[in-house]
Amino acid sequence: MEHHENSDLEFKCRSNPELIPDGEYVVRFTHAETARLFKDTTRLFLWFTVADGFMIGTQIFAAYPVPEHGFGMSSRFYRDWCCANGAGPGKRQRLSTRVFKNKVLKVATRQVRKDFRGNKLPSNRQYSVVDKILGVEVTPLS
Repeated sequence: MEHHENSDLEFKCRSNPELIPDGEYVVRFTHAETARLFKDTTRLFLWFTVADGFMIGTQIFAAYPVPEHGFGMSSRFYRDWCCANGAGPGKRQRLSTRVFKNKVLKVATRQVRKDFRGNKLPSNRQYSVVDKILGVEVTPLS
C-alpha cells in the first residue's frame, strides 16, 4: 500500500448527466456502451442527442440491466428494441444495437431524483433518463 502523507490525490470523475424537464423529445441515437456496476451487474447504455425543440443538443441516455441469459420479452430493452425496429426479432435473431443506428426517435424522459438505495439526490445531482422509446420519427426535422 502506498502512503501519501503530504500529497494531494486527484481522481477522474464523470460529469453529471443533464437534467431536462420530463416530457417527450425527438432524439438521434449516438452510441451504445456497456459498464459493470454494483456487484458485477452489467448495464447497457444507449446515448441520444435531443434533435429538436428548446433542449436541442442535450445528451441523454437509457440504461438497461443486461441479464446473464439474454433479454426476455418483458424486458425494457426488448420492448424498446421492438419499437425502434418496427417489429419483434425474427427466429434466432439477436438483439443488436445496430437497430438504433441512424434513427430519429420519439422518447419519453423522466427525472432521476433518488439513488439506487432510494435516498433523495440533492438537486445538483439529479438528472434525466430516457424512460421509454415511443416510436420512430418519420417527419423530417427542421
